[in-house]
Amino acid sequence: MKTTMSILFVGLALLVGFTGCTTVDDNDPAAAKEEEQEQALDTADEVVAVQVGQRVTLPTYSASLTFAEKAEDSRCPKNVTCVWEGRVKIVLTFTVDGQTETFEMTGFVGPTGQEEGSPPRVVHEALGFRFALERLDPYPVDGAPQTDTPTATIRVERL
Repeated sequence: MKTTMSILFVGLALLVGFTGCTTVDDNDPAAAKEEEQEQALDTADEVVAVQVGQRVTLPTYSASLTFAEKAEDSRCPKNVTCVWEGRVKIVLTFTVDGQTETFEMTGFVGPTGQEEGSPPRVVHEALGFRFALERLDPYPVDGAPQTDTPTATIRVERL
């Protein structure tokens, strides 16, 4: 009985182990195309960090995004109790397919950025794309001058 159970256990382990195994023929064009499509789905959104005055290329979309200006940053500094959480206003320029649009994004982004799993609070749609401001660094600190170059982390997705 003990031997039969051992054989059954080993057989079941082998069956489970090999069930998920597949082989891909590198010379099979259909398999290569399927793999490319899966990779494209994984990169459907682009997340970029861009400094004020900098232009970045978005290779997924053959587009560019420029962080033109940090127009406002009235967020409540760290370690301070405020009546209002404050807000940021940034100006971006987006270029795709020969079209360019400059727009403002205004709202609140906390010290740790956009909370994972929660809907973005600062969003703008332009030229068939959605832009979500996930972070704006550095976050204000009470009594400390802001010497670092502002950097926006933005998620870009095609609508």
